[in-house]
Amino acid sequence: MDSTIDLFTIKNSFRLLIFVLLFGYTMFSLVLMFRIKILAETLETDKSAVVNFLAKLHFLMVLVGSIIVGILIMF
Repeated sequence: MDSTIDLFTIKNSFRLLIFVLLFGYTMFSLVLMFRIKILAETLETDKSAVVNFLAKLHFLMVLVGSIIVGILIMF
């Protein structure tokens, strides 16, 4: 009974809210990366490879940052 009461605290509700926001931002970053990748492949210029690399780098940074923040929130 105590474990179910512990789940419904203000601290845990803020943790859940932050996890939902992190998940949403990570999904937004993934969709943005796919959109930039498609546009970079559609419009072939000399900067397309750089833009594609920057989009992948941004997603990787968001993913790593979200994992780090998630780990820090857990403890």
